[in-house]
Amino acid sequence: MFGAGQAQWHVVSRALRKHWYHVVVQGTQAGRVSELILMVDNEHKLQEMLIAQDDELGIAEAQVVTPPWMNRTSEWRMEPLKEVSVGQDKYGCEVSLIEVESGASIAIC
Repeated sequence: MFGAGQAQWHVVSRALRKHWYHVVVQGTQAGRVSELILMVDNEHKLQEMLIAQDDELGIAEAQVVTPPWMNRTSEWRMEPLKEVSVGQDKYGCEVSLIEVESGASIAIC
């Protein structure tokens, strides 16, 4: 599709070992469906995307990618996202609670 030696991207780098969201967005234009894969950095941007969905553009799939210290394993994991809640702790600091399809919950302060 892109020709020999061509690619859409070669490397993506992140400075922090923190979670991010792998989001597949599907759009329909003139009867043709196309997909775009986005690396979403935080819960607020994910919420903006959820709110912005309409009949022609919507989220088809969302997964969370977590580092070992967050998912309590020895490796990075990408898991289907079930629910994300954002609130505040008793000190007024923002807290996110991420629930994945397996039922596991991850709290982020």
